[in-house]
Amino acid sequence: MKTAEVHGHSLRCVRPLMVNSDHANFALAGIPAFRLVAGFDDPASNLRLVLTSADTRDKVAQAELAAAADFAAAIVCEACEVPKAEAQAWRS
Repeated sequence: MKTAEVHGHSLRCVRPLMVNSDHANFALAGIPAFRLVAGFDDPASNLRLVLTSADTRDKVAQAELAAAADFAAAIVCEACEVPKAEAQAWRS
């Protein structure tokens, strides 16, 4: 969560696992996975279009894509530094 704060975002885990995305296949196989989305609680966000025919590239600005990629990479880098015991506790 500290990575989110450093990047000026809030981050939370939403359960149960939502199986309508590729990350679910990894998670169900026991491989650590996450789905990073913006606008989860906003009915007007473009998230409502994900995995529909309206889910097209023009919905996201280039700067937003770059910021999301940077943020996702930072999360992965931080996760790679977490001690194994702490990481296993997150999975519960």
